[in-house]
Amino acid sequence: MSVKKINSPEFEDAIKSGVAVVDFNATWCGPCRMLGPVLEELSAEMEGKASFYAVDVDDNQDLAMKYGISSIPYVAVY
Repeated sequence: MSVKKINSPEFEDAIKSGVAVVDFNATWCGPCRMLGPVLEELSAEMEGKASFYAVDVDDNQDLAMKYGISSIPYVAVY
């Protein structure tokens, strides 16, 4: 399993599909790039127990505003 990149239209369905770990990030964010491989590894360990998603806050500003995300990386579990 791996971390799936999703956008605003896919978000609601993704978090309704069971346990969902969502990494809100941006391509320019150094700490986000460091966290990415860790989440990839964790997604493999948690296969069948949780789904892992990544949301680029620059491309999906509506989600960042809706969920009050003002700093990244931000990881939420739904």
